[in-house]
Amino acid sequence: MAHPALQYTGHRPWPLPSGRWTWRQSWRDLLFAHWPVPVAAVRALVPPGLAVDTFDGATWLGIVPFRMAGVMRRPLPDLPWISAFPELNVRVYVTRDGRPGVWFLSLDATNPLAVMAARRFFHLPYYRADMAITATGDAFAYRCLRRSAALRENGPLPNPLPRGEGVGQSHAFRENGPLPNPLPRGEGVGQSHALLEGRPLPNSLPQGEGAGEGAGEGARAALICRYRPTSAVYLAAPGTLEHWLTERYCLYALAPDGALYRCEVHHRAWPLQRAEAAFEVNTISAAGGLPVSGPPTVLHFARRLDVVVWPPRRLPTQE
Repeated sequence: MAHPALQYTGHRPWPLPSGRWTWRQSWRDLLFAHWPVPVAAVRALVPPGLAVDTFDGATWLGIVPFRMAGVMRRPLPDLPWISAFPELNVRVYVTRDGRPGVWFLSLDATNPLAVMAARRFFHLPYYRADMAITATGDAFAYRCLRRSAALRENGPLPNPLPRGEGVGQSHAFRENGPLPNPLPRGEGVGQSHALLEGRPLPNSLPQGEGAGEGAGEGARAALICRYRPTSAVYLAAPGTLEHWLTERYCLYALAPDGALYRCEVHHRAWPLQRAEAAFEVNTISAAGGLPVSGPPTVLHFARRLDVVVWPPRRLPTQE
């Protein structure tokens, strides 16, 4: 039986890839948080075989917390523990051969098998992390603390973390309380329940012993935030910034031997909702070489998107 996503293909910017898709996954309870960033800064972080993609002369960085579900190689069924886990992506936007896609500065996940497989077979910069995502009605609290990578420049985070550290003017919030105004608790907002958790997260980010590889070189890469949708579902209109940010059907990656790969994906058009978010700690993009400050400029939420993935294909070397 065909994957449900393949019933809808008219929105794609280019035809479906040839051959059979090999992996399926579902992206759930996802926040797109975007900041404008200098084109030159992104250029320094992506290989020369890719062009930095721009919208009206500007380019953007996205921080994307969400949870994975239904992750499995075709035709196997979902497996407990392996097929569902929190994930956090930091991404910028590139293009090659007329196919705009995503370049990942980092991807964090709790699942060690997913981290190992993605690094080996997809050449993606995955990291092990302790993570948790908790739902309170239509709002989500998200925590990620990377186990192995440290910030290169800004020094260690204090212990305990002050509210708002690493995000400039972004909202602070209480550890277990509601999101601050203008995020009111509305109808249906009840008791919190954990959706997915890795190893229990500390209330502060530890330094020194147990803080992971390279902890002495700087602060832990971390994200602590809350977010919720604030509108009905809609589809982004072609030609808009939100369409440019989200409607991308491939990713690019660099293998250890220097070869560039393109990995094609397919899904329905993004079922977007406008969103609000409160960031307490955000050092995750600085760990990848592209720090941001202040609250995100653009926010979107998506409840669920089912995806199929084709094997990466090596791209020819450009002269």
